[in-house]
Amino acid sequence: MNETWFSRLEKALSWRKKELTHMNLGVQRINDKPLLFTFTRAATVMCYAHWEGFVRESSYLFMDFLHEKGIGVSGLKKNFVALLNTDGNERDFREAKGFMWSGSAGNLKSENLRRIAWQLGLDYRSFAQREEAIDSLVKRRNMIAHGENTGVGEEEIRNRIDDVRELMELFDREINLSILDERYLDMTSNT
Repeated sequence: MNETWFSRLEKALSWRKKELTHMNLGVQRINDKPLLFTFTRAATVMCYAHWEGFVRESSYLFMDFLHEKGIGVSGLKKNFVALLNTDGNERDFREAKGFMWSGSAGNLKSENLRRIAWQLGLDYRSFAQREEAIDSLVKRRNMIAHGENTGVGEEEIRNRIDDVRELMELFDREINLSILDERYLDMTSNT
C-alpha cells in the first residue's frame, strides 16, 4: 500500500525537478541579454511556484494517506490531534487540508513552513538551516510578482533553482520517512 503513496509523491516531485532542469538549461543557452533578463525573472517566480506547489501537493497526499489509514485521533501524535481539532470540531484529514494552510498569508516563508512541518509531524531541523534561502526566494518572488522591475543574475537564478530542488527533496524525504517509520503514530497511546 505504501508503494502507491511513494509513487504519488515521486510523481509530484519528478515533473517539478524536470522543469527546474529545463529552466537551468535555458539560463545557460540564452545569449540575448534582454531575453535572459526576462527569463531569469520568470524563472524566479516559477521556482517559488514549484516550492509552494510541491509542499502543498505532497502535504495533501500525506493527509490523504493518513485518512486512508483510518487511524483514530487517539492513535495519532498530538500535532495531528491539534490539526484535526483546529476550531474545537473534530474533522478528518481531508477536511483539515484548508485549515493547515490558513494563516499562511499566502506565502511559504520559513515561519509558515515551520508551522506546516509541525502540523504534519515532520522534522524541521534540515529546513532551519535553509531559512535564509527560503525567505530570500519568497522576498524575491514577491518583488517580481508585484511589479518591481528588478533583475536576477545568472548565478542567483542557478542557486535558486538548486535551492528549490534541494528543499523539495528534503520535504519529500521527511514525508517518506514519516510514512516508512510511522512517525505519525502516538506510540504512548494504548490503541
